[in-house]
Amino acid sequence: MNECKRLYGEYHYDILALYSELGEQYRFISEYKKAVYYKELALNNSEHLYGDNHAYTAFKLQSLADMYVISADYEKADLFYRRALKIREKLLSPNDPLIADTLRSIGILYTITSQYSKAEDTFRRVNSIITDLLGPDHRLTTICMNDLALLYLSIGNYIDAEIMLQKILKTNNQWQQEKDIFRNNLALLYVKNKKYVEAEKEFKKINTIMKTSNNMQNNDINTIKIRNNYSEYLIQTGHLLAAEALLNNNIKAINSSLKNSHPEFAVGLIKLARILIVNGQLDKASRYLNRALFIAIISKSQSIEKDALLAYSMLAEKSNNVHASIFFAKIAININQSMRKEVSVLGKDKLWNFDKTIEEHYTRLANLLIGQGRLAESQQILAIFKEEELFEFIRRDARSSGVLSTQASFISMELPWETEYLKFKNVRKYKSGDMFEVDNILNKIISEINKESFVF
Repeated sequence: MNECKRLYGEYHYDILALYSELGEQYRFISEYKKAVYYKELALNNSEHLYGDNHAYTAFKLQSLADMYVISADYEKADLFYRRALKIREKLLSPNDPLIADTLRSIGILYTITSQYSKAEDTFRRVNSIITDLLGPDHRLTTICMNDLALLYLSIGNYIDAEIMLQKILKTNNQWQQEKDIFRNNLALLYVKNKKYVEAEKEFKKINTIMKTSNNMQNNDINTIKIRNNYSEYLIQTGHLLAAEALLNNNIKAINSSLKNSHPEFAVGLIKLARILIVNGQLDKASRYLNRALFIAIISKSQSIEKDALLAYSMLAEKSNNVHASIFFAKIAININQSMRKEVSVLGKDKLWNFDKTIEEHYTRLANLLIGQGRLAESQQILAIFKEEELFEFIRRDARSSGVLSTQASFISMELPWETEYLKFKNVRKYKSGDMFEVDNILNKIISEINKESFVF
């Protein structure tokens, strides 16, 4: 590398090719931090050599944005995808496959960041372009269909997601790694539907699990996701020791290939915390949840934040601190309300399916409130869950702007805790090294809750 720079200077086509090759090589072996570094250098070279609006620069922008998604740097990913799309829309026809490719990446980003209506619109446009170009059974068409299926899986639209995934797997024209990804999605769907026999059959067909459950050398992002999903199956079927061992190994894999502020790291930590809560290891569970919540905040993942808060609520209840349990459950409910509002844009049927996946969160909180004699609050929680039914009764469409806007309210005792939590959540410049500060903030909130709980 140094010899090339000496011969050609900092910006040269051979230097660009070398940076690009190194970026791809490190991505292939799952060393994502180094991959990002070299892809950033490649983009910088391309901009100097070709200019900001060249087709090759667009290619480098998208390649780097893909790495930012893997690294959970979603703001940068969104910025770079849009720059790539803007260049391609200037240079290409509206139905060009390269435009579809960039739109697909943007749709995946929308799904990750819970922008469900935008994701569905984007995926439908992509599917239309690719199907017209390649036909319904082409390998790339099935990959695009999987994107839409995964969106539906994330919002509880299991019937449509299952139909799509089964159709994809019947085409039998994918590479083995792609088949593993599709089977993983179908298996996760069965776990969420509590169809454990069907889930086990699909998991057993996934080569990644069979080859790496005892050997954790394969650390690419898709394998890590598959292991996290398989651990959920193990947890729900009562195999807690096996799930704990798999999750601990997976966390080591994430530390070696990604970074310890990646969303999949948080997913694994929350699952581990749930096991520790059941086993009574509450201090350790609390440390894991602090970390998971921190990751959810910096990655702006509503679903992970909600899952961490629900686990916090379970931990507080296990610690006999019902007021803390109620407080964290209320924040989780308010995130649910925000997600329901986004899903409602997709139509009443999809909202109804999503509601089935979260109904237990509302009933659990209502029961906690009833147990403390806080009947009016309990009625409010049940009422906001039934809000969609009220609008249906008066024949208003779920697309109405006022639907699902109500939030769980906080009583006077809880307002200072909410203020502290929102202050913690709204700090935008957190870095992965700020965990000590985050621990202090969360511990302060819990300490205040503990004080108030004794005098309530």
